[in-house]
Amino acid sequence: MKSILQNRIMKVLLALLVCIVIYLINVHLNFLSIPQSDKDMKEYEFDIITVCTVFAGFSFSVLGLIISLSASKAMDRFKETNILLTYCNVVTDSIVMFVISTFVSIFIILTAYSSFILQICKEIKLFDIHDSMVELLYTVSIGYLIYGIILFAISVKKMVMLINKVFEEDIEKGRKKADNFLKAAQKQQDKMSKYEPDDYEKHTFKSE
Repeated sequence: MKSILQNRIMKVLLALLVCIVIYLINVHLNFLSIPQSDKDMKEYEFDIITVCTVFAGFSFSVLGLIISLSASKAMDRFKETNILLTYCNVVTDSIVMFVISTFVSIFIILTAYSSFILQICKEIKLFDIHDSMVELLYTVSIGYLIYGIILFAISVKKMVMLINKVFEEDIEKGRKKADNFLKAAQKQQDKMSKYEPDDYEKHTFKSE
């Protein structure tokens, strides 16, 4: 459990580092479209929150599906492995990324453009730093959102592969049972065909 938490923290910090690097590169290349006005920034952050909540809901649905499948007999053979745990961790990681992106967006909306912060920046003349920090936080919120979507896509792919594997094994077992039944029926038919009708009537009359 401790190692899982440590790995999750490392993923969060690594994603943050990547977002900072992307922001620094964007300062020189301007390949990202960053809103300049506070109104546009808030609208973009509201959109990010909406997207995060939608994908987080999808991730919770996938996690619930994995948990419900784990209780079925078809998944008993996977309980001795770490397959289900790995899939659950991927889904949980995606939810964590969506939550972080949502909190960063909420922070920008409620705090970054508050009168208190703007007044402080005005008095000590830090508007350039303020704008840079807002742009960095915007990049971070976008970065965690994209990372969460990637993890969500991976979790869905793994879930589909798991379901296909379960049903493929069940179908193969059903096919073997059907083949065995047909073979047994064919043997029984072959035994019955050895008795000719005349022989059957002869044995019948003799017994009478």
